[in-house]
Amino acid sequence: TPTVNYTLGHVSKTRMSDGSYETNVEIKREDSGIMPVEVEITLPDRSKQVQRWDGREKSGTLTFRTSQQPKQVVLDPDNAVMDHNLMGQGQMKLEIYPEYPRMFYNPPDAYVVTWKPNFWYNDVDGLRSGIRFNGSYRNNYNFSLQTWFGAESKKLDGTLKYSPKGGFQQGSNYTIYGGRMEGRSFGTFGLTWNKGKYLFQGPQHRVNIGYTFTRLDDPAYAFTEYDVDGKTVAMQNWSAGDDGFIDAGYRVNPRGISWQSDLQFNVRAGASALGSDVDFTRLDADVKLWWPGQAVGVYLRGYAGAFVGNKDDLPVQHTFSAFGADYHEQFLNSRLSRSRGAFFTEAHYHKPGGGNLRGFYDRPELLGDQIVSANLELRKNVKLPVLDQLLIRRFLGSTEMTLFGDVGSISQNDKSETLADAGIGFYFQKNLPDKWYTFITGTSYRVRIDFPVWVNEPLGSDDNLKFRYVLSFERAL
Repeated sequence: TPTVNYTLGHVSKTRMSDGSYETNVEIKREDSGIMPVEVEITLPDRSKQVQRWDGREKSGTLTFRTSQQPKQVVLDPDNAVMDHNLMGQGQMKLEIYPEYPRMFYNPPDAYVVTWKPNFWYNDVDGLRSGIRFNGSYRNNYNFSLQTWFGAESKKLDGTLKYSPKGGFQQGSNYTIYGGRMEGRSFGTFGLTWNKGKYLFQGPQHRVNIGYTFTRLDDPAYAFTEYDVDGKTVAMQNWSAGDDGFIDAGYRVNPRGISWQSDLQFNVRAGASALGSDVDFTRLDADVKLWWPGQAVGVYLRGYAGAFVGNKDDLPVQHTFSAFGADYHEQFLNSRLSRSRGAFFTEAHYHKPGGGNLRGFYDRPELLGDQIVSANLELRKNVKLPVLDQLLIRRFLGSTEMTLFGDVGSISQNDKSETLADAGIGFYFQKNLPDKWYTFITGTSYRVRIDFPVWVNEPLGSDDNLKFRYVLSFERAL
């Protein structure tokens, strides 16, 4: 179906020798839909003049002769052509509101900006307080501006992100994101193309390519803390110096009537020409298959990754982790594990990714240049008669029980270790009512607690069979 989108181009106002004004208004047709469209000018005395353009060509110009200089030029003032995008038509407003819970407000003639206070903590900054602004026009032209100030470090951080849809062609978008955050300066630019049949079972294809640059400004932030045998141990999560690399990926989700899948293939390549202190090339693939089922759901994941070529002095933030996501991903996507002290080490927080070997939360040294792993989950919704009414459903929401097993091998400098774990877990999901506190907490939460009670290579003299647990706020697979 053709879509209609006209915008104002160049507008010139020229004073003539007799004191009158000639105003030339360029109109551009941005989409395939064709409709006649009107241009309205407003004069200082509030009188108006209207002309119509047939809209057939890609661009056209209308000329107005007036005794006074026009104060405003508006395209399609009555939205007669039902343009799906009113930006660039001279009649947009800016509206600013607090970010209310469940706020879905997308007026056709306004760019909406919402604000919300930000509070967080880590051991370097102490209390981090700030504010976040989010803006969009009808779920497009999205931007986010965030600032934080550390009470102890006296440092001011800030990030800016902008992402419009259809930036270059239909199905494409680009994202610009950068700033300074918790001891690291960074900037990213990425392009994404999406294509597929979105109805019924048609697979969707996504291709992305981008460039990222990071620099460690303060090494005090470059550590993550872990609970190892009852002691807090700090592990380096970032290498000193500059890190510039390109990344590219392909993703597709074939599916059938009773099964679904998600396949991802990615490459990262750093080089001195890209601003990196270390040359490296990293490849990885992530394959997920699941059969939800009515009684028991079966969920499988396979993951493999390797560095090719140079393997000397690899940036620690890009190395593979047996336990979870690599540190670069955690920096961009997980404030809980971005810096030390952000979350309780005793919680054994798990950010899914990498080998996803949940039983090895107490062995953070398991980083490598090669990895292969497989994860299996059997999921079932459960109702516990007594606790369901007294505790679980009231406070934690719906409950899902999981039996899981993980197995993998990780290598570093040609030395490999084979790892495996198994256990039981619970996943809780709760939707919150519209209350004052949801302004801060959000309108829903998800909690996952896994108990990997068996591991094949326990820490030190620990038994293979032992009470262990990890906590997360998202699914493992």
